[in-house]
Amino acid sequence: MESINNFKVEFQLNPDSTYRIGRYNYFFDKYEGKARPLIEEGKLTQEEFDIFAKLIAGSKLEKMDDSYGFDREDDTDNNIIYVIELKRDDQSKFISVNNNTDEHLPDGFKRLIAFTGEFISDKVEMLE
Repeated sequence: MESINNFKVEFQLNPDSTYRIGRYNYFFDKYEGKARPLIEEGKLTQEEFDIFAKLIAGSKLEKMDDSYGFDREDDTDNNIIYVIELKRDDQSKFISVNNNTDEHLPDGFKRLIAFTGEFISDKVEMLE
């Protein structure tokens, strides 16, 4: 998830249940003149892994289009952009979504994004 030139949150989930969260606050880093990314690495519980596995399967990412919401010419500088990459074996599927899209997004995708956002918030909040 990224707001161009403002902030970025990365979440990587691996098949072995490990994860990595990176949070970058570009706006304040530029203002203060130093980069202070917040990095959290850990391992999912079995329950968390099962929830993610179910949500990923239910999201039907492999059937989604490659991009949503980028066909308008409005100012996208402050929009929130989601970029998802699903890797399985040697294949990758990229999906880019402008949060301001009017296009229909699958309900399973919305549930995956919502849960992932809550998960990230909970883990990052514990570090602060």
